[in-house]
Amino acid sequence: MSISEKIQLSATFFSQNSEKKESIVHLFKEGAFWIAYEQSAYGICKVKSYQPTKKFVKLVNRDIVSIGFPESALNHLKESGCLRSGTEYSNTHIDLLLENPLDENEFEEWKTNIKLTERKPKNGQNEGNSVCETAMYWNLVEKIKNFDLSNATPMKCMMFLHELKKNGAV
Repeated sequence: MSISEKIQLSATFFSQNSEKKESIVHLFKEGAFWIAYEQSAYGICKVKSYQPTKKFVKLVNRDIVSIGFPESALNHLKESGCLRSGTEYSNTHIDLLLENPLDENEFEEWKTNIKLTERKPKNGQNEGNSVCETAMYWNLVEKIKNFDLSNATPMKCMMFLHELKKNGAV
């Protein structure tokens, strides 16, 4: 699922099949963390005091607020009684229902008050090197794709990572 789809889905405030207004929290598994975007992040922050992050996302051309937490925190959220089970679509996307409905105006005010996280230049470089950084990123992706992991020993993997770090790719 793309970031655009996740954000669009996270903009859903209320469950469609309920007579009672219930707010939905959409969570997406990314690596070792569960991530909530936009309104879902707001819903989680209303239940638990997490520190949200606000970043400009080029793919959707706007500022996006998100929070992330490990699996253990998800279990604590479920046990807290503030969230009810919803729908588990896969091991990478679940919906939970909030006990109290969210207010869209309060969400907008909350989002406005979060400071934008600034990108920090790497190694003293100017921030204007986005084309160069993008080329380096895709070069790194290609190197990783072309590395034959299935036939590599642990030592060969370590040497590969060492080489990437030495060349400034990581």
